Amino acid sequence: MTDSFLTRILGELQNISAGERLAFIKAEISKIDDPDQRELAETALFLGMSVGAPVPREHVVVLVHGIRTYAEWQERLAGALTDKGHENVYPVGYGFFDVLSFLCPIWTRRRPIDRVLREFRAIKTKHRDADISVVAHSFGTYILSQILEDATDVSLHRVILCGCIVPLKFRWDKVMARVKGVVINEVGTLDYWPVIARLVTWGYGASGTFGFKTSFVRDRFHNCGHSDFFEDDLMSKYWLPMLLDGQVVPSDWTRTRSRSSALVSFLSWLPLKSLLLIGAVTGVAVFAMHRVA
Repeated sequence: MTDSFLTRILGELQNISAGERLAFIKAEISKIDDPDQRELAETALFLGMSVGAPVPREHVVVLVHGIRTYAEWQERLAGALTDKGHENVYPVGYGFFDVLSFLCPIWTRRRPIDRVLREFRAIKTKHRDADISVVAHSFGTYILSQILEDATDVSLHRVILCGCIVPLKFRWDKVMARVKGVVINEVGTLDYWPVIARLVTWGYGASGTFGFKTSFVRDRFHNCGHSDFFEDDLMSKYWLPMLLDGQVVPSDWTRTRSRSSALVSFLSWLPLKSLLLIGAVTGVAVFAMHRVA
């Protein structure tokens, strides 16, 4: 084996696609008759290919749950990632968050947001320079949106949202500079909870039912309800490839889904909060007039 042999092979590799390089190397090395020379060539070539290659960044996955749950899905997904060799997975919670706290548009929401933000910052301190990916469900998606909006020191890698209640008008364009990879919104066409959340209180949206419809987020539709995303088969098919390799597996339901039910469409249109507010103001005014009379 001569230096010219190594120089020639390394030079030719520059013109060969990454997927075909290994086959090319094996074919060229197999042409060397002497076993010792063949082993030396193999070692030298692979060493030459690795010199100067970037060191892969550490990758951390954070899992954020929704309300009224202790989210056993977090441990199952963490275990599935660990089985694939990904050990830095953090199920993050904020305690049992009741419905009244969820519905209240002031005071109650800040506590879970601050708690999850402290977790993000602690993970960032522990894993300096690591890429941080997130899977968030339901109220966890709202928490994540608020963190992206307010905490400019938090940057993310890949994001998976499911049961999403983030408003459709959320300004993704203002936060995407801090999201390195793709944002996937898993849309459940049988999920009516985001519609109800938007209907009965302020600050939420039906993005988990209808999608964001924006270039900044990839809506992926499924024939399922609010918590059906946590089936092992679905997580294995769609989430593991995304979290491990950045691979976005398409869903056939995205193209073949039917129209939303008439009830869901009606609820999404109904201005219930405005009607309740008008009714309350009218009631107070009538009461005041009777008192004066």
